[in-house]
Order: sequence, then structure tokens, then C-alpha cells
Amino acid sequence: MDASPLDGNSGDRYLTGPHPGYLQYSPPSTSPPPTLTISNQTGRIPITSASGQFSGFQQYTPPHKDTKLDGRSRISSVERPVPIGSTHYNEAQLPSTDSGVLGTENDHSEDDFLHQGKPVRNYKVFPGRNLFFCGGRIMTSRDFPAFFVAVLLLTIPTGLFHGFTSPFLWHRVSPAAPIVQAYLFIVAFSSMLKTSWTDPGVIPRGIDGDPPLDPPRELDVTSASFYPPQSLPRLKEVQVGMYTVRLKYCETCRIYRPPRCSHCRQCDNCVEDEDHHCIWLNNCIGRRNYRYFLIFVSTASIYAFYTSALCLTHLLLLYRDRKNDPSGVPSFQSDVLAKAPVSALVMVFAFIMGFAVGALATYHFWLATVNRTTHEQVRAWSASMMRPMVVDNPFDRGSIFGNCAAVLCRPPTRR
Repeated sequence: MDASPLDGNSGDRYLTGPHPGYLQYSPPSTSPPPTLTISNQTGRIPITSASGQFSGFQQYTPPHKDTKLDGRSRISSVERPVPIGSTHYNEAQLPSTDSGVLGTENDHSEDDFLHQGKPVRNYKVFPGRNLFFCGGRIMTSRDFPAFFVAVLLLTIPTGLFHGFTSPFLWHRVSPAAPIVQAYLFIVAFSSMLKTSWTDPGVIPRGIDGDPPLDPPRELDVTSASFYPPQSLPRLKEVQVGMYTVRLKYCETCRIYRPPRCSHCRQCDNCVEDEDHHCIWLNNCIGRRNYRYFLIFVSTASIYAFYTSALCLTHLLLLYRDRKNDPSGVPSFQSDVLAKAPVSALVMVFAFIMGFAVGALATYHFWLATVNRTTHEQVRAWSASMMRPMVVDNPFDRGSIFGNCAAVLCRPPTRR
């Protein structure tokens, strides 16, 4: 049967067909759909399909009262109106006991913090082998025994010097002598901590999670390998000046390593412009802390030689005082070493440490003049032994000043 349209008012509709008659008709309602009030009790919510038919119930758990977001409650009241009727509900739209959106029993897990709008800092989910302190502001490695030994090698001689040698120099030479020595110690120790506790330039993981693969190699039947051939990630090539540099894919970090980047086995990270991993500083030396490392080794070597010179001054002044004494012939062993054995010990130790650290500082300043890292220099030495020719450096700026400026004055990357 077909109903002939009349108007939009309520009333009868005239039906056409083999059996004419009248049909009672009511226009569609324009009022909002009814709402269902959910109380603060566990229960079920009826679910309707898109056509309005009843399709079942959804289990509902009320939110916790202590669920907070930015200092305010996420749920404004005990009751929450939910429209029903023509709206189609599914499990993603309705509150669930395990979704963590409205508060669950697992309020303290990291996934719930993400759902609740509270950011989870990167260091809490970082997959590397580093350790973090002070809310992620300090990043270091796990070689603590060697680091503690390095700290003791720097602090114990300083304490002995200021306890036994500094008072004598303060009165007999000048107060400036121990003050300068203390200033060099502060600079060396602070740069040491800065190098050890700074992110060396770790590259985030998973940037190239699905790299293009090379076709697998054909299986060699003559080989004794039991492993089937696998497809390896394809190498990428980038242009650095006039040179083409190949980028290798890191299976651990799932990234293509940028030029001059290396993967540290101790920290299990890909570090930008990594020079080496220093166990004495308990950290990698990379782009973000290489400048502080140079400050540390240069200042520590100057500090060690200066301390050795001050201790030698102490011994020479004691010998001169004994020589001017007419009571007897001075003896360096009985009259000097017996009166200042600590100064003699600190003098020898500081000279040895200054020579060792000074050699390291000289080597790294030479690397800065040619704009190379330790990894690159080792590869260059290996290549030069196999092929006795000059190994090109694609990062050379053409002058010592340009290379030093590129190493020491470049801006640090983001942590």
C-alpha cells in the first residue's frame, strides 16, 4: 500500500490500493533522546544498535573519586548522563574496567598515566642500559667502580695538598698560590661531573622501524651453515660535501645511523658523533659532552702540573731554610722529606697523572684540529696500513681554525 502525503500535522492518512482506508499517523519527535543516569554503583548499560534495536549490556564500573587531572577531578559529579536510543555504542565508547580512562584498580601503572593525561617521561621507558637520576636530568652509565676511582684520584691529592702544603705556601709564598690551585680543581671537577652526567647525544629509537630490504642471497650448498638466507636492510647513501657516505642500519635501535654515529655496546645506544666510551667518566663521549670532556682533560692536566710545582716549591723552601741554618750540613732526606713527606708524595703522584692526562688532552686537541673522532681515526689508521695513501676526511673544513670551530662551537642537539 502507498500512503499519499498530506501535511506535517497529526491525523489520518489516506491509503491507496486495493483496500483503501485510514491510518493513524504521528510526526517524528524533535525532542532530544532520553538519557540514562548512571549512578556511582557498578552495573550494566544497555547497548543499542544503529537501528535502535537492543543488542545487549555493557559492564560498567564507576570512576574512582580520587582520579585527578591537573589538580581537579575528572568526573564532575557522582552521576553521568549517557544518551541512549539512536546512538550506537561499542566497547571503545563505553567506560570499561580495564581501559584506564575513567580510573581502574591499576592507577599507578605507566599506561594508566598515559591515559589519564599525565605524561610519562622518556627516561622511564628508555630501553638502553643507562641510569637516570633527578627526574631524568642526570644520565650516566653503569661503570661506577671506575668512576669512583677517578673521583678519588682527583679529590684525595687535593685534600692532602690543602691539609699539609697549602698553609705553608699561604704564609711563605702568597695566598694566590693555593687559591689558584683550588680554582683549577673546581673547574676540573665540575667539568668531570658535567661530562659524566650529560646525555652524550643518544639518538631516539624506532625512527626507521621498517627499512627496505635487499633480496636474500642464494643458499650456498657447499657451506656448512644451518641458517637460511635472510634479507638484510638496504644501505643508504648520503652526500657529505664532495663525498658519498654510506649509512648502516642498526638492528638494535632500528634506525639508519647518521654520519659519524656509532653504537655503544656498553650503553646499548646509537650516539651521535661518538668519540669513545670512557669508563673513568662512566659515560660515552659524543656530540653533546665532547666540549666538556676537552675542558676536563685540559684543566686536569694543568691542575696536576701546577700542584706538582707547588709541592716542589714547598720542598725547595724547606731545603733552603735548612741550608741557611749554620747549625749543620743540610740533608735533603732527613731535613726535607722527613718534614714534608706528604708534599713529596703528592708531587710525584700529580706529575705522573699530569703527564698521562696531558698526553690524552694533546691527542684529543689534535683530533679537533683535523675534525675527526677516535673511531674515524682508528679506521683511517687501519686503511692507511692496508693502502699506504692519504685517507680523505669528508668532514675536514680545510683549516685548523675551521675544524676547531666546528668541534668546539657547534650547537648541541636536543636531549
